[in-house]
Amino acid sequence: MDRMINLFRKDSKGRYIIFRNYYFIAAVIILGAVISLGIFHYTAKVSSASTDQKQKLISVKVQDGDTLWEIAADHYTSQFGSVKKYVTVIKETNSLKNDTLIPDSYIAVPVYEN
Repeated sequence: MDRMINLFRKDSKGRYIIFRNYYFIAAVIILGAVISLGIFHYTAKVSSASTDQKQKLISVKVQDGDTLWEIAADHYTSQFGSVKKYVTVIKETNSLKNDTLIPDSYIAVPVYEN
């Protein structure tokens, strides 16, 4: 308990400040780095587990009456998170500004190989 109290002292104005112990500061920095690396390593393992499958692009011919959401629902897999996110991925892949599709055109749809 005395050790903890010694980490703080009063300055000339009566405010408590952290004792300027360089070993303490170094220990806090090292501990923060170790925790950060552990979190980074864990999240890297989790994300690499979900990307083990290879992603490829397929060409889909747009039929009259097709919507981007229907095409996304037809090719959706859980690796994309949600159909809404998948629609965004398809729009970004094809540089689409909105959901409007032109019949008889082709769009690139990213899919994961089995």
